[in-house]
Amino acid sequence: MFLGHFGLGLAGKRLAPDLSLGTLFLATQWADLVFFPLALAGIEHFRIAPGATVVTPMDFYDYPWSHSLAALAVFGRLVSFGNASSAPAWTVGQPELYPSGVSVGGFSILTLAKTAPGELRALAELAFAKALDGTVSLPVTAEFGLEEAAEAHRLMGTRTSTGKLLLRVNGR
Repeated sequence: MFLGHFGLGLAGKRLAPDLSLGTLFLATQWADLVFFPLALAGIEHFRIAPGATVVTPMDFYDYPWSHSLAALAVFGRLVSFGNASSAPAWTVGQPELYPSGVSVGGFSILTLAKTAPGELRALAELAFAKALDGTVSLPVTAEFGLEEAAEAHRLMGTRTSTGKLLLRVNGR
């Protein structure tokens, strides 16, 4: 999570070079920085659960304030890129948005596949081209023969792999 937040801060620096990197890092880490004092005060909660994620053994299961719309959209805009946890999908609607005048933007690859399959195909072709020419590397955690698909699925379910899992078909 921290890596993703810092990556967003670095990307923001390119888009807004006049902002200090410290300000961008603070903005992208804000929810997590607020969480820990609230957890120490007993208002929000987490537990140590080895294997909960690949990066940290902490399971953040109750954070209604630090990660709320009111806390994250204080300047009127929140961008959401999905849910990587096992928690239910996050939803928000008119009752939460209209009174405070905030907006939420997001991205869903499934919605893009339904509404603009041609654009998704073009993006996929571009992404694959970047992988083929070496611009982007895809780390592979493990390779499995097709007959080992169940083991690959089990490993994926543990959420302990950090790279891609490959299934070999006909030994290739």
